[in-house]
Amino acid sequence: MILKKILIIDDEEDVLELLTDIYTKDVWQVHTALDGKKALEMMRKDFFPVVLVDCNMPKMGGLEFIEEVQKIGNKSKIILMTGQPEYQSLKKGIEGGIFYYIEKPFQRDILIKVAQKAYLQIRDESESASDRQMLEHELQFVKKTLRRHEPRSSFRYNKFPVSFVFIILVLFALLVVLITTL
Repeated sequence: MILKKILIIDDEEDVLELLTDIYTKDVWQVHTALDGKKALEMMRKDFFPVVLVDCNMPKMGGLEFIEEVQKIGNKSKIILMTGQPEYQSLKKGIEGGIFYYIEKPFQRDILIKVAQKAYLQIRDESESASDRQMLEHELQFVKKTLRRHEPRSSFRYNKFPVSFVFIILVLFALLVVLITTL
């Protein structure tokens, strides 16, 4: 089972404190980073099912961060937040595969619901991938078992040419006809 972890990235410490307080009270394991570069280092070492990232930060903005996350092949659900919503940033975020887009100021219940939905989706994806692997393993086991328990017969068709088998059958049929006519 995947832990209920969230990585929050924002260059404003008071925002990090507020969000940490909100998610900690909702029983999340909270990790924080003041910039995208630090967050990427953290993501290379650990998996965070949910990532909440600010769009506008000085060292590495949220959109650049999303591009870098895609390059490393991370499957986290990313929620982009901004205090200045812009159509272009929203479009780039969606193209980058964000899970959701939240505007500041936040509403606590929306923050919790969106993160919970992202977490449940990634957990379900993980479980279905695990189920697929388990079914594939079971299928391989059944195939091996069937191969081991195939009936072993001393008479195999591939040991005798088809013409030889045909001649035997014709001779047997002639013998039956001969016996019935007598």
